[in-house]
Amino acid sequence: MSITPRASPRNSPTSRKIPTSLIYEEIDGVPYYYQGYRTVLARQKTKEDIIGASALQSAVVSLLIHICINTCHLTTI
Repeated sequence: MSITPRASPRNSPTSRKIPTSLIYEEIDGVPYYYQGYRTVLARQKTKEDIIGASALQSAVVSLLIHICINTCHLTTI
C-alpha cells in the first residue's frame, strides 16, 4: 500500500503568488500577511483599505507635535 501526498487546496496561499506588499512580517521564512489579505486577492478591497492610513496617522502626529511645541513652549532640559 502506497501513500500519496494530498493535493494542496485550490485557494491556499502557497498555490498562488501573493504580492510582497501584503506581507506584514516574515519570521524564520514564514510570511505573516495583513489581516484581510484574502479580500484584496478577491478584489473586494484595495491594499490601502487593509494596511491602514499610515500617511494620515503621520500627518496627525506631526500636527499634534507642532501644536504641543507651539503652545507648551517646551524647553531643553
